[in-house]
Amino acid sequence: MTMTKQAKFKVLVSDALEEAGLAILKNEKDLSLDVKVGMKPDQLKEIIGEYDAIIVRSATKLTKDLIEHGKNLKVIGRAGVGVDKRALGFGMKVIAYDPYLSQDAIKQPEIQVVQDLKQVYKVADYITVHTPLNDDTYHLIDEKAFALMKKGVRVINCARGGIISEEALIQAVQSGHVRAAALDVFEKEPVDPNHPLLKLSQVVATPHLGASTEEA
Repeated sequence: MTMTKQAKFKVLVSDALEEAGLAILKNEKDLSLDVKVGMKPDQLKEIIGEYDAIIVRSATKLTKDLIEHGKNLKVIGRAGVGVDKRALGFGMKVIAYDPYLSQDAIKQPEIQVVQDLKQVYKVADYITVHTPLNDDTYHLIDEKAFALMKKGVRVINCARGGIISEEALIQAVQSGHVRAAALDVFEKEPVDPNHPLLKLSQVVATPHLGASTEEA
């Protein structure tokens, strides 16, 4: 009887990963790993059909066309993580609002889930958003929302540009109602270097690079 060795699963890494992450894949005996960083879409299209899995970060955009050429693809992995804000470690009381999550769904009992977003606006000293941008969240924080907030509130957006109305934020900062803001995202990216928000000393801005930092 003739026995054939089972073929290895071919994995392509098309964006830069730390060596510690690659080592996990290299140590799997059933995986064959190729690391090819910086390919153009046409180059990726030519080879993607050879692979059972592809791992990307932010540079590679897996469009419908590319996925259709991945005739053997079984897994698409995206390596990336947000930097989890550590408020409890600073002795803060953390409240959260999410229309889809209950208190039972959040495993940390020290985080209090409230039932009304306006309650967050009214009581929070720091407000940070963690939501996708869609029709329901576009300008979720606008003039009316800022009017409900405490004077001196700090606002943080590392999710998506457009969740906070930039015009409303400018006015709230200039009036002193918002003491400070930190933004990693903007409604139009790359952000115009002459954007009014960048001229405000109360605003800390970074160019949508949170997931590319050492901490992430």
